Amino acid sequence: MRLLGGNEEQDVGDVLKRSFETALRRVRQRAPLLVAVTMAGGAVGLIGGLSPWMVALGAGLALILAALVSLEGDAAAEQGGVVIAPRAAVADLMGRWRAALDALPDPVIALDQSGAIVHINPAAREIYALLRPGGQPSLLSRDPIFLQAIDEVLEDGLQRTVEVQERVPIDRRVRLTLTAMAGTSTEAAAPRVVIALRDLTEQDRLGRMRADFVANASHELRTPLASLVGFIETLQGRASDDPVARGRFLGIMGQQAARMSRLVDDLLSLSRVEMREHVPPRAAIDLNETISVAVQALEPVARATGATLTFTPCDGPAVVLGETDEIMQVVQNLVQNALKYGAAGRPVAVTIRREARGPTSRLAVAVRDEGPGIPPEHLPRLTERFYRVSAKSSREKGGTGLGLAIVKHIINRHRGELRIESEPGKGSTFTFVIDEQARRPSLHV
Repeated sequence: MRLLGGNEEQDVGDVLKRSFETALRRVRQRAPLLVAVTMAGGAVGLIGGLSPWMVALGAGLALILAALVSLEGDAAAEQGGVVIAPRAAVADLMGRWRAALDALPDPVIALDQSGAIVHINPAAREIYALLRPGGQPSLLSRDPIFLQAIDEVLEDGLQRTVEVQERVPIDRRVRLTLTAMAGTSTEAAAPRVVIALRDLTEQDRLGRMRADFVANASHELRTPLASLVGFIETLQGRASDDPVARGRFLGIMGQQAARMSRLVDDLLSLSRVEMREHVPPRAAIDLNETISVAVQALEPVARATGATLTFTPCDGPAVVLGETDEIMQVVQNLVQNALKYGAAGRPVAVTIRREARGPTSRLAVAVRDEGPGIPPEHLPRLTERFYRVSAKSSREKGGTGLGLAIVKHIINRHRGELRIESEPGKGSTFTFVIDEQARRPSLHV
């Protein structure tokens, strides 16, 4: 047993005194029963021929025995806010706080009064698989500031927050909030300090992405704007009376304005797709029909570059859950890239094939060119915003650097997969794969 007195420790002598007073009170409450038991015992002794002293002794012992029996089985004695709690209650309390920490979605680790780990909730175990109860928090981080903060919280009970930068096994920045548990029991395994962890790595990555996006967008807009401003000043000055120069400058200004318009359109398209990326499409469409329309719309563009554009549909219906406009945008972006960066006059092929995957199947749409190919070091970054294998070539051909980023987010919204295969000198193949649906396409998409 242990002694608990609300939020403060109780003297053992006081507890025993109060417990004895409680026992006497309960004996008085049971006085009629105990007197009857005592008299019965005395009568039996007299009938048996015992001496009066033996009868009195037997009656006293019977009284004490009856009092103890009447108190046996009580779970706790309460007097003046003092509780004598059994071990079962202690175990129940320990189970409750462990369950409470396990229910938290954030990683949480509890330390005992010696600074050793007593509990790790499931969210923390997913990140720190090597941590075990009984281990030391240095396994979490060896940062001296963190270890010093634990000692200080154990000593003064004040909350502290520290940030640690991890390099192994991965580069990660973590914020740790250390909070002392007030009013906990003296049990050795009771939590004294709770450490809440927050991984800031993704937050940092998103912050860098936003900064890069603003910088890249500003750079992409600044170049054509500078050209427009320069040509306008020239036309307002010495070239105002030169019809040949005016015509040439206006043509360049039109190209730069069209470039800015494409960039703004792609930025808006990317923003719309990202906002709806978490909502999967619900309408059923036939990829054979949708992609056929997209390819036919691009045939004049292919003829202008001297290339041939072919389309091979899938056998039978190719039904998926998707949005027609977004699927057409994916195909148009991929085909336009193949026409821009593929070999001049060489064919670009669009095909749909069925891939088996267990009891279900998927539909793979591939766009292949016979261009110069892409070096392998560039492949992992092709879907990043504004990333280009050759920035100069991309700008000369009217690229914004956002086409493949839009493709990636649209395919993510359709819960699909984007594959990029390329080898220098052997062309490139861009393939997106979507789960096939066993139902007819919707009439209203």
